[in-house]
Amino acid sequence: MEASSEWISLREFSQRLGVSLAATQKAIATGRVRAFRRGANGRIEAIHATVAVDEWTANTLGKIQRRVNRRAHELARQSFAVFKLQISEALMRGDLDPLEIDAWAPAVQTCAPEQQPLGEIHG
Repeated sequence: MEASSEWISLREFSQRLGVSLAATQKAIATGRVRAFRRGANGRIEAIHATVAVDEWTANTLGKIQRRVNRRAHELARQSFAVFKLQISEALMRGDLDPLEIDAWAPAVQTCAPEQQPLGEIHG
């Protein structure tokens, strides 16, 4: 049998991908994987091995990557906000000279360009 026409059980598909059977069933239920066939009784009896992997990759891994990217961006924004707060507090205590901020602010600003410039903290 050709690999391009290979139909396998959901359990075998799950094992090949290293995921649970429930994860495969959820991917089918939510439409992320559509390459399956139903038997006469209406139950899913097989999944297309190669097409389903392509669908899984495109629809599941892309979603995970977007979620990771959003979380990383949020963490960067939170870290920058904490950093700015610490600078403000150091300025208020007199532990930091405003001219020092101006010296290294461009490098820090490169890490979070959408954030308020550091120079606006003291000026």
